[in-house]
Amino acid sequence: MAQGGLDLRHQFKNFSKFMDEESDGTTIGIVQVDRWLHQANIIDMDMVTTTHTGVCFNKFKTRRLTFKMFQDFLIDLANEVGGNYDEFKEKLENCGLPGTAKKGDVVKKD
Repeated sequence: MAQGGLDLRHQFKNFSKFMDEESDGTTIGIVQVDRWLHQANIIDMDMVTTTHTGVCFNKFKTRRLTFKMFQDFLIDLANEVGGNYDEFKEKLENCGLPGTAKKGDVVKKD
């Protein structure tokens, strides 16, 4: 589990609902994925860009990913850019709640 108290699944649920009032937290769209990756400092527009995420996301041929699909997406993205899945996962778990960028914020579980 992440230092901030949320594991990847809880963060997935939080970010899937970010700026999407219709989301029930079970699937996530590319906009939310990109915001999450940007907040976690994975998208840096150098090593990892929104073009990379778009290419990897589109391999699923759907508009929204389930949690399992998201994990597969993250593995594919890491392989695509020469990154490390475990490092990406840790950054995603520790980036704070959606819309925050401060590490160490107090976070709540649902």
